[in-house]
Amino acid sequence: MTVGRAAAFVVILAVSLAASREVIRRKHAGLPLASASAPIPRSRAPSVRPRESIGGPSAGSTPAASSAAAVPASTPHLEAPPTPNPLGEALCPEGMVLAAGTTCAETGHTCKRKDPSLPGGCAEYEPAHCRTGLELRFCIDRDEYPNREGMLPAAMVTFEEAESACDTEGKRLCTEMEWQFSCEGESGLAFGYGDVRDASACNVGKRVPSVRPEELWESRDVASVLERVDARVPSGSMPRCTSPVGARDLVGNVEEWVRSDTSSDARALRGGEYTGDPSCSAVRKLKVAGYRQFHTGFRCCRDPLVRVR
Repeated sequence: MTVGRAAAFVVILAVSLAASREVIRRKHAGLPLASASAPIPRSRAPSVRPRESIGGPSAGSTPAASSAAAVPASTPHLEAPPTPNPLGEALCPEGMVLAAGTTCAETGHTCKRKDPSLPGGCAEYEPAHCRTGLELRFCIDRDEYPNREGMLPAAMVTFEEAESACDTEGKRLCTEMEWQFSCEGESGLAFGYGDVRDASACNVGKRVPSVRPEELWESRDVASVLERVDARVPSGSMPRCTSPVGARDLVGNVEEWVRSDTSSDARALRGGEYTGDPSCSAVRKLKVAGYRQFHTGFRCCRDPLVRVR
């Protein structure tokens, strides 16, 4: 790493940490939270080099897609506090929700009504014909990392960084099965909020500018590009994008790293992101170590608490 590249990384890291401290101070003081990007704790894994941390390029990164049709943006607003769930609050740490029930063992959703504005898209799915699946019981972050309402979810995150960040909080990355159950619930809902597509419910279908490969070499350049193409929305700002278990933004916004249930390679991305038209079944399997994009993020899971506090 050159001296200039190292200096740029240090400046970006310092600014991110300062922003986090300010958000935490404002939250404790009861002030509104700023819609700022959240930093990721530095990975403890020795294989992650400084140039692969958040805000820099990596092998396998490609420009963000820009082919999805634009969707009129809804005015962001925060939903009213959810109905308290005493069991979930007792078994899950603050900021997490309890996901418990039987998975919908359904082989695929059947499209009931196609959407002519989306090539191959579906406007409404038939209700899932669920067979009895597996019993699951776990805790999942209500929002995408850093799991703070009013903040933008972290982006440009590698699978290894996501694993390390969850481990630092005493959690772990969700498995594919856990993630999908959190999105579709026991009824196997196609979009989490229902089986009928609502383009304004989640942050999807955004059109973003193209990015030249040479813009991704220096950390300061990546930060500038991210500011130009970023289409994330703050966590909690689209209340209808809430799943049956109470997790938000599982569909769209940033696609989320999970540990694959089926592939020999552990890396998978679920939920799609803001440039596409994803559903709960959207998935990408990756074998490229260090892959990240402007819209790759994550959330964490963990087993329920053993003792009620």
